[in-house]
Amino acid sequence: MLNKPFVVLDLETSGTDPKKDDIIEVAMIRYEKGKEVKRYDALIKINYKLPKIIPIITGITDEDLEKDGQDKGLVFEEIEEMLDGAYMIAHNINFDAGFLKANKLKLDVLGFIDTIPLAQILIPDAASYSLESLSDDLGIKHVNKHRAMGDVEATLELFKHLCSRADELPKSVIDEMGSCLKRSDWDSGVIFENATAKQSPIGSPIGSPIGSPTGSTNSPLEASDILKKDGILNKCW
Repeated sequence: MLNKPFVVLDLETSGTDPKKDDIIEVAMIRYEKGKEVKRYDALIKINYKLPKIIPIITGITDEDLEKDGQDKGLVFEEIEEMLDGAYMIAHNINFDAGFLKANKLKLDVLGFIDTIPLAQILIPDAASYSLESLSDDLGIKHVNKHRAMGDVEATLELFKHLCSRADELPKSVIDEMGSCLKRSDWDSGVIFENATAKQSPIGSPIGSPIGSPTGSTNSPLEASDILKKDGILNKCW
């Protein structure tokens, strides 16, 4: 797993447009040297009623925000402090980063890691890349779906699984990807640079069906399938 500091983050919001909608809940778990060092979650007050669809999706109500919501300034300070000097990890990170940037948070992070393209590379046979679907496929416990901490905990377990899959890649794949990633600004590539490549040169092919033993796929992907112009990695970028 990634040895550098990272924070898995999830936001719940009052809508999908960061220019006009607000963050109503945040959850984060920070890891350093492979161990959890801190977790944080909070509801955030807003000065208007939630759209009717939001309580249906998240279970968060106007009453919850009125009773337990905190001042957004205080919560944003916590977010900045917790993300400082770490990679930010999220499932569909552009959504979360977009809201943080729209609220002018200072993001002193090492980079942004999205578990969706990583899953597309390392689990190419998945029926869907939603967090809920991947959790079901991989047997990840996902409680309180569409609540920030529930989604953070599921994303963390997914990230650990993806790191394990990266570690099992053939040495030839890791070497070739490492060479290419040195010339890339794709932050998520750090997990391939960090991969231990502890398997034999044959290793574990990318694309082993979910839940199947290593090497049980009929058509393993080679490095060229991932790195070529129209390969999986390029499509995910």
